[in-house]
Amino acid sequence: MAVFLDLERAFELAGPTVILGALAARGVGGRLLSWVRDFFHDHSAGVCFQGHLSPFHLHPNGTPHGSVLSPLLFNVLTEGLLTIDYGPGITLLCYAANLTLFFTHQD
Repeated sequence: MAVFLDLERAFELAGPTVILGALAARGVGGRLLSWVRDFFHDHSAGVCFQGHLSPFHLHPNGTPHGSVLSPLLFNVLTEGLLTIDYGPGITLLCYAANLTLFFTHQD
């Protein structure tokens, strides 16, 4: 049996302070941590459609949409879920905001 979870608005609700703390706890520091902190600071987005650019919207929280770093940073945030002992025959797989809980035990 498997249970599939897709965390709605996960990237938008991911707290930069929590992600930075998790990175620091894993030994990330110095310029790399400063760079990631700057990556979260004042990011905004707009849409270009048929040559017309929409007004930019500031995103004060979460990870930037479309960035290749956003899934990695979200994985750092959810890494603690993978260290939990769910019991015999139960495995959790995670990638970004998608989680799958597998049950392979007979009971």
